[in-house]
Amino acid sequence: MNQRVLHDKPSVLGFLGSFLLGGIAIALAAVDHSMWLVFLVLSQVILIPVIGRTSRLTHETPVEGAGE
Repeated sequence: MNQRVLHDKPSVLGFLGSFLLGGIAIALAAVDHSMWLVFLVLSQVILIPVIGRTSRLTHETPVEGAGE
């Protein structure tokens, strides 16, 4: 990842949200609660567009003079 992605709040929040939902899914699966699958699917639904966004941010041409 580069600085552009790390400073993009929607991307960071998306990764954190997906990670949190995945952790909740694991905890629910550990106690044999049937809702773990819902949290796992939500985690993936959030993660897919965030990865697309970070990919676009990473592969955009840099702005002249940025970061100086």
